[in-house]
Amino acid sequence: MYVQSAINSILTLDYMKNEPENKYFDRKSAKIRPSDLATHVSAFANAGGGTIVIGISDNGTVEGINLAGEEKINSFINVPKDSCHPMPMYKEEFLNVINDKNQSDRLLLLHIQESIDQIIRTSNDCAFLRIGDRT
Repeated sequence: MYVQSAINSILTLDYMKNEPENKYFDRKSAKIRPSDLATHVSAFANAGGGTIVIGISDNGTVEGINLAGEEKINSFINVPKDSCHPMPMYKEEFLNVINDKNQSDRLLLLHIQESIDQIIRTSNDCAFLRIGDRT
């Protein structure tokens, strides 16, 4: 099964599992709390933009997002709206994958656009920046 983002063609499943995180790409387990994504959304928006892949752990294991449940998945999608101000421009994308348990699953990609003329802050009024692979 070949998996590739329709929004950013460099993001293949092999890339997302194996490439080191960088200024434009970060992977997160679906076990993360949605509120903890806000710092990463702010950081990407205040730098050059980038993609957060939810459903792959830091070691590259494809866990998927289905076990998180629809409510939590919707919370992930709404983090830029609910936990950042002003809201950054972004797109969500789902990719069908086979998880590490050999089951059909999905990844969620949040493609965060660069904010040109305003600083994106989290709901507790902190601003973050992405430098290399760090927020």
